Amino acid sequence: MNLLRSIKSILFQEGVSSFIKRKRNKTFLDNRTLFTMNYEGRKVKIFLNKKFGYVDQYIFDQGIYEKDIIRKIREHLSPEKTMLDIGGNIGQHSLLLAPYCKKIYAFEPIPAIYSEFKQSISANRYENIELHNTAISDENSEKTIYFSSKNAGSSSFLSILAENRTPIKVHTSKIADIISNDVKVDVVKIDVEGFEAKVILGNRDFFVKNRPIIFLEFCPSNIDTEGTFKAKDLVSFFIENQYEIESQRLDKILSFKRPEEIYETDNWICIPK
Repeated sequence: MNLLRSIKSILFQEGVSSFIKRKRNKTFLDNRTLFTMNYEGRKVKIFLNKKFGYVDQYIFDQGIYEKDIIRKIREHLSPEKTMLDIGGNIGQHSLLLAPYCKKIYAFEPIPAIYSEFKQSISANRYENIELHNTAISDENSEKTIYFSSKNAGSSSFLSILAENRTPIKVHTSKIADIISNDVKVDVVKIDVEGFEAKVILGNRDFFVKNRPIIFLEFCPSNIDTEGTFKAKDLVSFFIENQYEIESQRLDKILSFKRPEEIYETDNWICIPK
């Protein structure tokens, strides 16, 4: 009945020609599509899927998600440098930045999202993105992540966020068990929804050895709730290893002597001195 009503509307009200134009210029992601992003004169393909929610829809509407962050990461890349994308989601950051560096190791634990990312790599014929279906953590294990269909990128290991989300068993790995010790990593992007301290402090030797520039989504309340480490432990790591932290929120270098600046949810660029 609904189908018949839709057909009548198209034929007798909107008209077939107008219907086709509207569908070609649609502004809502209503299925799965191979979308083309235009970035710095390059055309980059990415699979977008309605079932993954916010980020996919944002890219479909606006073209590029977190464009300022991508620009800042690119400023620290060059053809001889290697990057880690920890919490890759559907892969937009890696797909846009792959032409500007030697290699990207990307990590996405949720199988359905990993599959979309992998197919986007193939669509672009990239050979310098090595994608792993695992989460970076302080141990090699199996753990439950809570998948959000409204925003797949906000899926989290935090049980307090489990309501109205789908629990999925995923693999976790230490960096040293995936990346050879003789690989020099220069830039790391981390977006892991409260798991940031597990990534860095759980792989302390790797980060101390490589001293990469780290692009980090910092949420102290989520780190403290997760509980393996505290937000202050992560801040201490950066102090001990002589990093300075640039705040996107305040657009300045933060002072470690001012906790009111430090312990706020923010996007950080952590730069070794």
